[in-house]
Amino acid sequence: MNKPLQKLELTNPRFHIFEGLSIQRIAAPLPRRILAYIIDLSIVTACLYLLLIFGGILLVPLTALLGSLVKENIGAQIFFVLFALLILIVIFGIYHGYFVYYEFKKGQTLGKRVFALQVISEKVKKLSLRQCVLRDALRYIDCLLIFPGLLSILLSKNHQRLGDLVCGTQVIFLPKKEKEEQFLYITPEQYHLYSEALEAAAVPGETAQNYLGFAYPYFISKTQRASAEKIEEILSDLKKVLPKAVNLKVDQESLMLFFAEHCHQQLKK
Repeated sequence: MNKPLQKLELTNPRFHIFEGLSIQRIAAPLPRRILAYIIDLSIVTACLYLLLIFGGILLVPLTALLGSLVKENIGAQIFFVLFALLILIVIFGIYHGYFVYYEFKKGQTLGKRVFALQVISEKVKKLSLRQCVLRDALRYIDCLLIFPGLLSILLSKNHQRLGDLVCGTQVIFLPKKEKEEQFLYITPEQYHLYSEALEAAAVPGETAQNYLGFAYPYFISKTQRASAEKIEEILSDLKKVLPKAVNLKVDQESLMLFFAEHCHQQLKK
């Protein structure tokens, strides 16, 4: 006969990164931001060089041909201008696409990830595509002109550049050790014990997001209540995902806490 697992207790979270939020916001140090941006520029530059290498076989003779025709044909002149614009669009598309994609999807570029930085929205919601695009566009003022962005970071309360102030975003520092070892709902020991006993499998991303949307305000911020019917409905769904919970006599609160941590850990990866 299986014995019931030990009852889980809620841990005291130091900070929270679900949906880009942070309870304890540590403004990103300027040196880390600069080094992260250097890495990002190096990655973008490397991508452009690779594009140039692979496209060079076609671009070099085509450019030479267009150059010889420009003096003789107005149509060739127009085509040459359009060709030059296409190259510029590709270059700027790679540059802006890199920053917008990674910040919107991950909250951090590869450079920011190396230095444990993350872009978050100051409001209680996930970064929007509009914020990411506008923030990236304002990079020309902050980074190319240098002084407006630098002064804004040094003088603003949360060390925000102009793009952050306009878009309502902030770059925060997540200490690497804390980020890797963070367990929000239960302790690492409790999580690994339950995970092994219940043979927890991967949860679909949408299911995990939906459950955490309930679990965080219910367990952590204590801003949401749930009726007995709602709890029973949730438990019924969880037992379908974790059928061994019935045989192991897992109490309902422990099951809900474990599943919240399981979804939380999965979405962090």
